[in-house]
Amino acid sequence: MDDLKSFKDKVLAQSKVYDDFVFLDSNCDYNNNSNYDFIAAFSAKNKYQGKDFKELEKFLDAERDFAFGSFCYDLKDELFNLKSFNNQRIPFSKISFFIPSIIIFSINKKITLSLCNEINENDFYSILNSEFIISERNEIQEQESSKINWEEYQIKFNKIKNHIQRGDIYEVNLCNEIFGKKAIDTIEVFKKLNSISSAPYASLYKQNDSWLISSSPELYLKKNAETIITKPIKGTAPRNANKVIDDENKLLLLSSEKEKNENIMIVDLARNDLSAIAKRNSVVVSKMYDVKTYKQVHQMVSTVECKVGLEVHPIDVIKNTFPMASMTGVPKKRAIEIIEETEGFNRGLYSGSIGYFYPSGDFTFNVVIRSVLYNQKTSEFSFSVGSAITDKCNAKDEFNECLLKAKAMIEVLDI
Repeated sequence: MDDLKSFKDKVLAQSKVYDDFVFLDSNCDYNNNSNYDFIAAFSAKNKYQGKDFKELEKFLDAERDFAFGSFCYDLKDELFNLKSFNNQRIPFSKISFFIPSIIIFSINKKITLSLCNEINENDFYSILNSEFIISERNEIQEQESSKINWEEYQIKFNKIKNHIQRGDIYEVNLCNEIFGKKAIDTIEVFKKLNSISSAPYASLYKQNDSWLISSSPELYLKKNAETIITKPIKGTAPRNANKVIDDENKLLLLSSEKEKNENIMIVDLARNDLSAIAKRNSVVVSKMYDVKTYKQVHQMVSTVECKVGLEVHPIDVIKNTFPMASMTGVPKKRAIEIIEETEGFNRGLYSGSIGYFYPSGDFTFNVVIRSVLYNQKTSEFSFSVGSAITDKCNAKDEFNECLLKAKAMIEVLDI
């Protein structure tokens, strides 16, 4: 495909037509366990939506096909017998997966189509090139967006610190929500966010009227045959246009005991999660404190791997590691309880995951961060940013880290 950009635009336009649509863009970052330039899937021929992992397992076993979809953070309630106190601002099913009629794989600019029996290649190009009319929406009264408030942040931060000093927890990922009401063009916002961040797990995802516009840099889980890989991110430093200062920021991140302590706590949690389903003595940390540079930030990434037996169902791997270590805390259940008591909003799909299962049971799933959630019907949007709180943290630094992570979303939404 010589003109890949034009082709991508036509593919992205299908998100305006179909209720279930996913576009996963690696931005050609093959160093992050990506096997593709992008994958797109749409036109659902079957789907499962609910909150029961066992029912999802039955659905996948019966279909034995590619399945694309998402897990919401709120599945914590089913996994740990907890309760959410707040409603989702942008509604997504706790579990939602669909079997697409059309899948497009782009690898090194070579396009492979996977079409169901009812659609041939000519039908596909007719769909891709067809004109469609978007129904006009009622005029929405734009609302001023909320902000991360320093005084409120301090109160939450101090509450977390008190829990840490009492020994209830060692680390918690404290998040803050920014929300408002504004009619946006989801495709254009996705393209702008993607150009700013060029993240390896970027995605545009639609579930009925709800959208996810994501520039995630983080891999939650990847299964390749018997190998499971997770790449938790903890540790952030700002980029700088001055190369000398930028390099200094990177070195400061790498040498920071505070940032390394945050990272190692989450790595230990990931190791513990994987050990429940791994073959004996197979859990290894293959990379530690590996600093990756993205357009907006430097990040400290570690890699944890293990082997699983044939008797372990792919869904068991998800159940034993969800929600992911980097978005919760240590110990996990108590950290999740404290998050629910402290944050004051429902994370919904944020801190969840989207991705896909192969027919074989292999899979790839990201961590939903650096993402905008949007309701097409109400024009409400929401995005959240957070940081890890440990005993060595101070509130001002963590607050500034949240502002740094929010910068790209604020820019693309023009708020």
